[in-house]
Amino acid sequence: MKALTITLLLLTSTICQAQKGLVLNYIADTLYISDTENLPVIITDTYDNIIKYYIYGDPNQKERKVYTNQIKGYHKEETQERKVYMLDTTFLTGKVLYMQAVPVIPALSRFYNLTFDVGIGHGEYLLTDDEEKPVKFFSEMATINYLIGQGWELYQIQRVEQGSVGGAASTWSLFFGGEVTISQNRYFLKKQY
Repeated sequence: MKALTITLLLLTSTICQAQKGLVLNYIADTLYISDTENLPVIITDTYDNIIKYYIYGDPNQKERKVYTNQIKGYHKEETQERKVYMLDTTFLTGKVLYMQAVPVIPALSRFYNLTFDVGIGHGEYLLTDDEEKPVKFFSEMATINYLIGQGWELYQIQRVEQGSVGGAASTWSLFFGGEVTISQNRYFLKKQY
């Protein structure tokens, strides 16, 4: 029985160790003081145009406060994201990186935007311009050809069904109780990092 206990303790110790290529995400909130200056903080409360916070890394966690009209803006991270393992980008250098790209048409628009996920950071991102406005494309393939022009190589297309809509539609077969399947293409690309 003693040997079994020792084995379990060793297994627990191995599981708890950080794995190669991962870094623990101790991320801070941010107070944007000006266009060029920001302050990493942990925001503890916000009310009546007042933000309570302490400086990120302060062992005493001395509480401070600031009025929202005294700063340019602020960003608060979700609490559950503070201790998530993220990819160590130095570990990826020289390796092939994979991307999932999804062209989307926003509501009331006829132009495509592009969301993508390369696994670095917080998940999916929306392709934006210098003013952080979504980049518009005339077609779905224009979004993919843009990525190919940036050095990505297309290697797989996956059609993902997102559900179906029943009832009347433009053809007679659908008019009498048929369904229209709604789907979306996801493109998988790769390139040397």
